[in-house]
Order: sequence, then C-alpha cells, then structure tokens
Amino acid sequence: MVVFGGETFIDLGDLWLFDLEAYTWTEIISDHFEEKPEARRFHASCQRNNELIIVGGCKEKYNTLRDMYTLKFDKFIITQNPQHLIWKQVPITLNNFYLGRWGHSVSYN
Repeated sequence: MVVFGGETFIDLGDLWLFDLEAYTWTEIISDHFEEKPEARRFHASCQRNNELIIVGGCKEKYNTLRDMYTLKFDKFIITQNPQHLIWKQVPITLNNFYLGRWGHSVSYN
C-alpha cells in the first residue's frame, strides 16, 4: 500500500509504503525526483497496476490544486531502490477540462 501526503500541523509531501504481509511502514526518502507533487491534503488517489495516481487536493489555506501525478513503481518492486520510483505530472489541457477540487474520491477499474 502506498500513502502520499496528507496533513498534521502542516501539509505533507512524504511518501510511505506499508507491507501488508509484515505489517510494517517504510518512509521513502529520495532527493532524485525531477518532478514531484507539492505537499497537499484532501487529495484523492488510486492504484493502476504498478502506478499510483493522485488527483487534486489543496494546500496551505485551502488553495485548490488542479493537477494530476503518477508514481511508477514497477522497477522499485524488484530492486527496492528509491531511485527507481518515477513521479510524472499528467498534463491537463483545455480539451480535458478539469476543475480543481479537494475532498473527492477516485476509483479505477
């Protein structure tokens, strides 16, 4: 299970993995990401194959975010090397009109 961001006393931009067999949490700390979503809360996420998708959310004083990112982790599963995690922003164009939002849900089938 993959967890990104959230809120404590500040907006979070951290990345955590939970091992569903060992019941352990591991924080993924890496400074190699070229693209990475900014810290956020109230965003939505889902998993598609070996990829996490996060959508929207808000930051600071409820500034609505209008973006989408994917985190590919297929190579990371094999190597356990955080350098094999790849964040990528998904372009949202006028043809794919999308209003920013927070507190929503996302599903993938």
